[in-house]
Amino acid sequence: MNRRRVLIQGSLFGMAMLARWGLGARPAAALCVSPSAPELLGTWVNVDAATRGMRRIQVAYLCDDVRRCDAETGQCTEPRVGYYIRPFGACSPTDCDWGLQSANLVGVRSLTSTIDQTFATRSVRATLLTQGSRAGQLRVLWRTTFTDGSGRENYHRLEYFTKTS
Repeated sequence: MNRRRVLIQGSLFGMAMLARWGLGARPAAALCVSPSAPELLGTWVNVDAATRGMRRIQVAYLCDDVRRCDAETGQCTEPRVGYYIRPFGACSPTDCDWGLQSANLVGVRSLTSTIDQTFATRSVRATLLTQGSRAGQLRVLWRTTFTDGSGRENYHRLEYFTKTS
């Protein structure tokens, strides 16, 4: 009998005993609530179509409060709850995906995140503008600090994005 089958049978036995004793499973309840800044959510594209910086950025709020464990390896994934960003840099022939990164809500309409790309660390601050000629746009300030010993100069960029979805 393999390990997975033993675990499943053991789980079924345990659930049957809990039900028999009146200690059945309780209704599931999510550990997270609705995002407090839903206006940040969506896909944002750079207003400068010719940028050599960040082309687009996706902002999401994930509420995956389930911890999943593999019965064979015993490895578990932690729940993803909160804000996440997924920036895309200007690369050819397709944009470079900087990966899904957790983000912190700062104040009412700003997110911050740090991205480790092995050769560099990028810090990102995205703020939804509510006043002036750029109201409704996302202002993204990002800084690149090279960590690979290449001697390249660190730099920063300030870019503006409009929401597409």
